[in-house]
Amino acid sequence: MYKFKEYFYFNKKERRGVLLLVIILFLILIFNILFPYFIESKKTNFDKFINEIETFEKSLDSLKNLSLLVLNDSIQKKQELFIFDPNNLSEERWKLLGLNDKQIQNIKNYEKKGGRFYKKEDLKKIYTISDEDYKILEPYIQVKQQKKKFNNKEKKKTEFSKPSKKEKKYKPDSSFTIELNSSDSIQLLKLKGIGPVFAGRIIKFRNLLGGFYFKDQLLEVYGIDSGRFDKFNSSIRVDTSLIKKININEASFKKILKHPYITFEMTKQIVNSRKFKKFSDFLEFKEKNILINDSIFQKIFPYLKLK
Repeated sequence: MYKFKEYFYFNKKERRGVLLLVIILFLILIFNILFPYFIESKKTNFDKFINEIETFEKSLDSLKNLSLLVLNDSIQKKQELFIFDPNNLSEERWKLLGLNDKQIQNIKNYEKKGGRFYKKEDLKKIYTISDEDYKILEPYIQVKQQKKKFNNKEKKKTEFSKPSKKEKKYKPDSSFTIELNSSDSIQLLKLKGIGPVFAGRIIKFRNLLGGFYFKDQLLEVYGIDSGRFDKFNSSIRVDTSLIKKININEASFKKILKHPYITFEMTKQIVNSRKFKKFSDFLEFKEKNILINDSIFQKIFPYLKLK
């Protein structure tokens, strides 16, 4: 018990120290309580800050309106690109291609005055169509061959001119027509100048292509020249809806390379350029594949799809 009391025993010097410590703690407590009363509180003026906030909100509103205008403008200019012949194209189809009312009206006025588009560059004659618009539309323009208008003198020459004895014109039988993309070899044998060998070649080439888009593609079949082609030209037709297209975003390297119009280097570039991002439209596809120029693009476009 005595040892326990030793812990609570202080000598005179220690008692003074404890008393001093208690006084200091008491003073600190009093200071903390009374200190706020000695400091004059300053009112903060928030008017300037509020004005800055209002100015910032107004700027946000103006930016929002601007973004809406830009969005509306981009929606109006949204294009649906497709292969087209500019001659006698309807106003609705021109709008799908992204042309505005003024541009379409100028085209229609040009046609009313007898104007025709004989080649794709003739579209530049419409002054409201800018170079940028033409560059976008140019890969999709496909002008059908126009019959040239003759003046009176030229008409008389053609009317009274007689074919020479050497010129023998073949009059094809137009009593029947054969659809190239669905016909079999037996049907093809009905065509003048087409035997079993040529029928087999036509079907083989059709399978490689995925289908014929123009009748003139038959001239690419080995052995068929213009003379043979003219004999059955009027007896054939093409249904382009039967063409089997290649999905360039999904098709394998081997499948793309199989197409006769696409070389190994082109296939390699297509597959490499779609690795990080799939093609969103054909304009992007053309820009990323520099090996595919305008003439090649026009040949392969009917056989491609994005989805």
